[in-house]
Amino acid sequence: MIFYPDVLCGGHHIIDLLHEGNYVLSSVLLLLAMKFIFSLISFGSGAPGGIFFPLLVLGSLIGCGYALVVTTYCGVPAMYFNNFIVVAMAGLFASIVRAPITGIVLIAEMCGSLSQFLPIAVCSFVGYIVANMLRCEPIYHSLLNRMIKNGNHEISLEEKEILHYSIELGSCCLDQPIKDLGLPKECVIISINRGIEEIVPRGDTVLHLGDHLTILVNKENREVTKDILHKFFTLEI
Repeated sequence: MIFYPDVLCGGHHIIDLLHEGNYVLSSVLLLLAMKFIFSLISFGSGAPGGIFFPLLVLGSLIGCGYALVVTTYCGVPAMYFNNFIVVAMAGLFASIVRAPITGIVLIAEMCGSLSQFLPIAVCSFVGYIVANMLRCEPIYHSLLNRMIKNGNHEISLEEKEILHYSIELGSCCLDQPIKDLGLPKECVIISINRGIEEIVPRGDTVLHLGDHLTILVNKENREVTKDILHKFFTLEI
């Protein structure tokens, strides 16, 4: 931590440095290992904090390491260096969160351009398919399992389903606190992604344009609940 203080931060500075090409391969691999271990410790401690941006940082480090290899040893033009970083961020996010559409939109929004839309989309869906084939548990399912275990709640994930919604212009819930929405009791907002920030929802949390919500609902009443939620949100995937 003394030699790599960036490991302790959110990671925005790391991504900026990677795009500037200020790291060699050995430094990137070491930073990736340290960031991964520190993220595991932080996430496993149960302390309040988001996991959204650390995932993007890990993805950017993986992309940078791969870019250094292919541009140095495989003859790939250095002009594509930053492309690998951006695409890897989208791929890792889609595979871990299991929400490829959300990953495509968020990364494209962060880039401020649609020039990388196709490779981002391809990598996101490949990551999604590979993660499903390997039967890796989505991160929010893992979070929910831990909450259930720690809280001793008798809830089965087989009876639940996770939906993803986004707040669009014209939504009646725009600029409204969650407690005033009147959502069904069987709906639980797990997280809110606002740009690069992940927000732990509370009753007084105000929803803004572009917010991406992850909501847990009962499978038994899924269709009825979706009809109710459509009054507030636009279904994303």
